[in-house]
Amino acid sequence: MVRNKERLFGYIDKKGHLTIPHQFDKAEPFMNGVAAVRINRLWGLIDQNGKFLVNPTFEEMIMDKDLCPVIVTGKVGKTSRLLP
Repeated sequence: MVRNKERLFGYIDKKGHLTIPHQFDKAEPFMNGVAAVRINRLWGLIDQNGKFLVNPTFEEMIMDKDLCPVIVTGKVGKTSRLLP
């Protein structure tokens, strides 16, 4: 992950080349090919190409090895991890 001067996050490869443009308010590291990202205060999941697997819908999202706990309008639930 890398943040630009506009304070938006994107992703770079091991050589430092930008692979996913700066577009996220917040971003988490990739875990099993999936990363949690936030746009306009809502979280979603992207794959390593930057394609949304889950559109930004959730107020909070916490990644773990098996499930993604999410909070929508104050209610807590879990969604299965989506793998590319």
